[in-house]
Amino acid sequence: MKRSPLQKQGKSETAKAKRKLDTAFSKMIRERDGKLCITCRATDREVDAGHFRRRELMNTRWDWRNVNSQCRKCNRFESRGYEYGRAIDDRYGKGTADELYKLSSLPALKQKQWTIPEMEQLADAARRGFLVYKQLYAELVELEA
Repeated sequence: MKRSPLQKQGKSETAKAKRKLDTAFSKMIRERDGKLCITCRATDREVDAGHFRRRELMNTRWDWRNVNSQCRKCNRFESRGYEYGRAIDDRYGKGTADELYKLSSLPALKQKQWTIPEMEQLADAARRGFLVYKQLYAELVELEA
């Protein structure tokens, strides 16, 4: 039986590297933050690694400031962008939410083009821990600037 092109989606090396990095990054964020929801401050719920700016925006997809533990209710069912932005500013310093917004809003041509080796390095760093990841991420993003 022949496979349709739709069934082959997500099998590229780039898609595999993204998936591996997403998994390692999400686990690292949840380990870093524990069960504290950044938006509603609940501690008794299951948490996701919730993005302030959506995942499709590659400049901020794996930015450690853009992703925080967020209860599933806030992340999946409630639109709490304002609360999330204020919590980011409280946690990382005033203006961080604006910086992430501007960084993620750059035109498509100025969005970071992550290479497979970079994504593999970041996934490995995420498995090693937050401090290792943060340092490598800063080095990779600085090289682009």
